[in-house]
Amino acid sequence: MMTFDFQDGSGQKIKCVVFNDAIEMLDQKVFVGKNYAISKATVQNRFGRPVPGYHNCELLFYKHSQFELLEDEDDFVFPCERYRRLSELDSGDIEIDSSINVLGVVSSVWTMQNMEINNSDGTKRDAAYLEVQLVDSSLKQGQVPVTFWGRTAADVHRHPAGHAMELKGAVVVSREGRLCLKATALTDVEFDPQTDAAENLIQWFNGSKKRRMCE
Repeated sequence: MMTFDFQDGSGQKIKCVVFNDAIEMLDQKVFVGKNYAISKATVQNRFGRPVPGYHNCELLFYKHSQFELLEDEDDFVFPCERYRRLSELDSGDIEIDSSINVLGVVSSVWTMQNMEINNSDGTKRDAAYLEVQLVDSSLKQGQVPVTFWGRTAADVHRHPAGHAMELKGAVVVSREGRLCLKATALTDVEFDPQTDAAENLIQWFNGSKKRRMCE
């Protein structure tokens, strides 16, 4: 684990805690006095008493967080949200371990399952997970599996099929020769976002379901 102190435009500092694979990515790349753009980090409340000059929160930095050196502080541009088509996953056109955004409709929800996981200290624990199938209008056939873990899995399980789902920061994984998605601690999950794109997908899904019933 590594820690850094960053200072934002308000003059307040914020602590950044870096874990595991992200350490190698940042080692020898962070310098005092340089400007950096940080995204896809997890924000959590600081533990203990407030520290003068510091925000009351800290950043947790993982493998799929993004960290960019800026030549000038004015170079930073807020990232535009772009959804990847599920057909790109189905055809294998996206790199494994990529972090992507997708918008689709949940076509089926499986039952909650448990898996025994080995901890770093040699002990074992049970972890709950859930798989749902996601579709969008770019898929000619088939579905894309998405796996959720822990509390997120329980939250997702409460939503039946037919709802739109927006995933920001889902990770591409390979399973049995095909590309799938998994949600991590950094993945934002939203059901039925109030957007035209989500509404159009719901209309497409309901229309295609009616056509299948009539065939």
